[in-house]
Amino acid sequence: MSKSERMQKIVLEEAKITLSGLVTGLREQLAEYVVEGMKLPFVVCCASHNGSVYCCRMDGEKPPALLVEHFEPEGFALPVIVTVIDQNSEYRVLTIDVDKIKGPH
Repeated sequence: MSKSERMQKIVLEEAKITLSGLVTGLREQLAEYVVEGMKLPFVVCCASHNGSVYCCRMDGEKPPALLVEHFEPEGFALPVIVTVIDQNSEYRVLTIDVDKIKGPH
């Protein structure tokens, strides 16, 4: 199973696309961005059309530092758009949907 497939499986196994599911599912993808040359720390923003939002600062060592959050009662609705911004203003955008994680785009 590829890294992408493992990441998708982790995220999609979370029944309601919870915050822990998002962070766990994105960990491998974020590590790959470091290998590609993106510079830590990252600002990671997750948002869905129902208004659920989570933004954090991730340095790769400590737990994510919360910047802002708002959760609707049902949690994140799909699709969830994830934007990752590094210290050089490089960015990647991912889309988490029912059957796959698309991106970066």
